[in-house]
Amino acid sequence: MPSEPGRTTPAFPSSLFFDIPVQPSIDTPANTPSTLAPPTTTAIQPTPQPPKRWKRRLAIGGGITALVLVVAGVFGVVLDRTVLRHDLLAAEFDTSAGPFRTGEQGDYRFSLAGGAYRVEAALDPTGPGSAFAWFSRTAFNVDLAADVTAFTHAGPQTAVGIGCMDSPTENGHGYVFATGPIGDAITKPDRAGTTVLERGTRSEDWTPAGHRLRITCRPVGDGDIEVTGYIDGVAVLTAVDPNGYDTFQSALLVLYADDAGDSAQFDHVIAVVPGG
Repeated sequence: MPSEPGRTTPAFPSSLFFDIPVQPSIDTPANTPSTLAPPTTTAIQPTPQPPKRWKRRLAIGGGITALVLVVAGVFGVVLDRTVLRHDLLAAEFDTSAGPFRTGEQGDYRFSLAGGAYRVEAALDPTGPGSAFAWFSRTAFNVDLAADVTAFTHAGPQTAVGIGCMDSPTENGHGYVFATGPIGDAITKPDRAGTTVLERGTRSEDWTPAGHRLRITCRPVGDGDIEVTGYIDGVAVLTAVDPNGYDTFQSALLVLYADDAGDSAQFDHVIAVVPGG
């Protein structure tokens, strides 16, 4: 694990960010103005209708108006997901990897294993094994969680993490909460490398297997971003990044392996905009 907060360290490198095409945005169609000309009048005055007929027409007109409003509301929900949707990502791995990649990339293998998503170091690793999934939209306040269902490691430096990221590319940036046998860390990967914003150590060996990890990335001031890491719902680390990154488009599942054969398995990945 990293040794000093604020120092750039290769223990949590920012390499292996895969190139993924940019997700197309969803544009809400603008309201179309009416092109109907105003009705013309004639010299012939209409014959007054009996009261009951006018009441019936009024009821029909009111029903049509209500129907139009309901349909417009439904289309508003469907077409403009940024108004009412707060969910960004939900992934289960019973039958497929969903939005996450499978196959081999660099020193790592990504696959399904026993209803979970598995990241394994196939060779002696030169960096982390990173898997990304696009959010349903760009967010500025993210709450991301995932279960770690299995964790194997040969050395104490192996760690597993989750992160809220901008574009998942070689130059991607964001925040990661990582945990392993000897400690926890909140890191900030970007083009320049990876900076440890906060860390904590443990006095005894521990495994993240069987625990739920969670990270929140939220604005708290004029350009400040607060990042908090949780284990089983309990906050274990918090860091504030002045003038930090405030735009997030993807979730990250990552394994920082020490040796070939190190692995981690994830399940029940959920990301939301809090209170959205």
